[in-house]
Amino acid sequence: MKTLPLRLGLALGLLGSSTASLYADVTVRLSVKFILSSTGTHPSGNAGTLALFQAEVDRGNAILAATGRGYRMQIVESFDIQPTAPAGQPANYWFDLPARSNRSTFENAAVANQALWRWSTTAINFHVNGSSSGQCSFVGNGNSISLGDNIGAGTVLHEIGHFFNLSHTHAGDYGDNPSTPPYSAGDLADGDGLVQTANDNPNITNHDQLCVALFGHNYAAATAGERLAVDSSYENVMSYHNEDQLLPIQMDIWTQNANVGRINFVNGRTWFVSTGGNDTFFPGTSASLPFATVNRAVTAVSSGNDIILLRGGNFARPTGGTITKACTLRASSTSTIGLP
Repeated sequence: MKTLPLRLGLALGLLGSSTASLYADVTVRLSVKFILSSTGTHPSGNAGTLALFQAEVDRGNAILAATGRGYRMQIVESFDIQPTAPAGQPANYWFDLPARSNRSTFENAAVANQALWRWSTTAINFHVNGSSSGQCSFVGNGNSISLGDNIGAGTVLHEIGHFFNLSHTHAGDYGDNPSTPPYSAGDLADGDGLVQTANDNPNITNHDQLCVALFGHNYAAATAGERLAVDSSYENVMSYHNEDQLLPIQMDIWTQNANVGRINFVNGRTWFVSTGGNDTFFPGTSASLPFATVNRAVTAVSSGNDIILLRGGNFARPTGGTITKACTLRASSTSTIGLP
């Protein structure tokens, strides 16, 4: 991870003792339910056990760490459950039900019988069965993720990206897009509306195919800027490709929704501070509506897991020159506090 300079000209009154952590992360809480077959069989694919699921979480946390924003996922509970099939359905109904297209079916059943399904109101509910792929709810449309035990690397973080309102880098799905290479610009589409990610196609299988479509030549012949453009989607967690990075703009969207619409599922907030912000009229919970001063952000901090995120520039010291609340200071670009 590239560390951005953060120069401090103030005393920090948040350390407490020599055993205190020097910083905190905002934890995204996960509640994982493994749906057993009618005979008690556990899902057996590459996400069907707690250890395998944890490996996916670990991979996702490495990607989140590289963003420098202070988010991490944590499995706070896991259960094996064996819900009874609905009347008239096969005994393995819940074990075999395609996770990719039935998230709301799982969630509706879980909300209706919360004790049986081990439903959580404070953690993202994962329902893992013996199918494949997955489906997630966006903000305002549910509080769960359905997942088969046969998934690709990065799928857990990909689905959690949707949970915090991140869209695909492509539009539609496999069958909605041209599937035969070579691809041209007309075979690509903008799925997320972000200029920072290149137009994409979910059927693309290597860097060269996307590079040819975007620039007319293979990846090896691309300039440094062209490679960054290709990588912005091909390596993106929200693509169907390598799923290995999240861009700053995506983390701004993630954070805004973690701060407000999904606050029940995390243990802290990020307070945005920018020289173009406003302490009176802006809530400080999004990149577009930041506070103007560190002092205002400090007054908003309500948890030792909160983060104050400086957006670059010179900022005045907080009142008294000392931060006495436990919090973490981060910077998304070079920032100074209390220095000329």
